[in-house]
Amino acid sequence: MFGLFKKKTKKQTILFKDLLSWIENYNIVISLGETVASYQQKIEKLIGQTNVSLVRLESTDLMNNKIPVREKDIMHGNRQAYIRKVRAFFDNIEDIPEDYHGIKRFNNNFFDRLNTFANESQKNFFVLQNFLRDETTKIAKNINSMKELVVELNEWMKEKGYHHIEKAKELLQEIEENKITIGELTNEKRELSADLRTLAEKEEKQEKKLKKRKNSPHVDRYQDMIKEKEKIEKQLKKEISSVQSAFSDITKPLKKYDHDHDEEVIEYYLINPATALEFDTKFKIVNILKKMDLKKYENNEKKRKTTKEKIKKITKDFLSKKEKTIRKTKEELSTIQRRIRNDTTSLSIGEAEKHVSLVKEEIERANTRLVEIDKQIKKLDVKIIKKAIVDELKDMVNIQNGR
Repeated sequence: MFGLFKKKTKKQTILFKDLLSWIENYNIVISLGETVASYQQKIEKLIGQTNVSLVRLESTDLMNNKIPVREKDIMHGNRQAYIRKVRAFFDNIEDIPEDYHGIKRFNNNFFDRLNTFANESQKNFFVLQNFLRDETTKIAKNINSMKELVVELNEWMKEKGYHHIEKAKELLQEIEENKITIGELTNEKRELSADLRTLAEKEEKQEKKLKKRKNSPHVDRYQDMIKEKEKIEKQLKKEISSVQSAFSDITKPLKKYDHDHDEEVIEYYLINPATALEFDTKFKIVNILKKMDLKKYENNEKKRKTTKEKIKKITKDFLSKKEKTIRKTKEELSTIQRRIRNDTTSLSIGEAEKHVSLVKEEIERANTRLVEIDKQIKKLDVKIIKKAIVDELKDMVNIQNGR
């Protein structure tokens, strides 16, 4: 039957720009409308013939009237059910559309409903075969013929390469969409490039401003204050360390002594000897150390001797000098810290550095986006899609890469 479809004809050659027109004209060239109308007519004819058979089936009497009443009732019930299901199946058969996707949808719907009908009417059909074989067989043959027509139409569509045509149409649509996206991305790329030129100028200005602020004479003064602060901090650390060192070897016996006598001033020295000087203004710790019986609180004779030498050095004069030096150093540190806080040089440089950093971040973001855009445009390359279209239709038409 399909012999006439398989006749080889010389392939037409067209330019790519004319492909859509060729596709739109393809339905006319192969008479799709006429073919669909022909199959629609055949299906309607079968439905008409089957309806006649249904009327006969409904009105036909049994040749053998001697069968039991129960069997007659079974036959009547199955006949009515079968007729009702066949007519419902016909009612759900839509007209065949005149486009590829519509025909595919028709094909799928037809077979879905046919399978449902076959499953639901199978029992009725087999029962009726025992009573009214001729009419039920005609009906089954007509339905099977309808099935064969739908399969035949589907084969005809395949023979004519309609799946290739529709795939090519989808790819053509993808090309148009990609062109729009590429255009949008190209515009964005152009805007980003302009932004980058502006940002480069802005970065240069901010760098000059930062350099100017760093070369300002105020910066030297600020750096001198920083160095002075570090020097004072170093001196303060040294003084505090000397006090802590003086009490380092007597901490253990002093802790035992405090356990027995529970004097508040001792607690301060056990926590931090340098800080304790702020509270022990009368240097009570000196008298406490003199009263402390080392034999009771230090068993090791060698350590006891070392501790005794340490205690001799902790005099009121020693503590007084250390207290004054530490207090004065702290005051100097506080003064220089206040001067640094009030100086605007660091704020000015920090502000300029922040502006430079923000511009650099904007430039980095713009460059990153440019790389992303180039990757997106590469993925949207219409040349790849054009090649896919040419491959899809290679057995149907020759396509040249004309603009």
